Amino acid sequence: MSALIAALLLLAREDDTPVDESCDCELLVRQAVERYRTLAVQRRNSIEVTVEVPLKLDVAPALFSIVVGNLVRNAVSHTEGGSVAVRLCADRLIVADTGVGISNEEIGRVFQRYYRGASSSGAGIGLSLVKRICDRQHWEIALESRAGGGTTAILRFS
Repeated sequence: MSALIAALLLLAREDDTPVDESCDCELLVRQAVERYRTLAVQRRNSIEVTVEVPLKLDVAPALFSIVVGNLVRNAVSHTEGGSVAVRLCADRLIVADTGVGISNEEIGRVFQRYYRGASSSGAGIGLSLVKRICDRQHWEIALESRAGGGTTAILRFS
């Protein structure tokens, strides 16, 4: 909750003044995965983390945590009896699942505030917040998916 409040306060700032912080991306990715490991086990999913290189980014840790946490939670929540793979690379984070996927009709709308897909039990805020943080940080977020075929979220750092 404190990370979410910190992230929202940072986003509420009117200016784009750079935050004088950096974060240990590997640590935050591993923490996000551990936070959702119990849910993954309940849903009979395996969840794996691969870190290709240690990475630090000039971003408030709260913002990075919100993005990673949302992507991991979505992957785990929309997969049952499958797998979730989280891979941190020098220039990107990839979260791939073998879940229900997103239809072509829905994929263009998932980053809109309050939009909830047919299989979503959320409030429609998570991915819109992810998009807002990515825009603010000049990162690119993209989803590749097909209904019934899993989803891959690719977060490219600038």
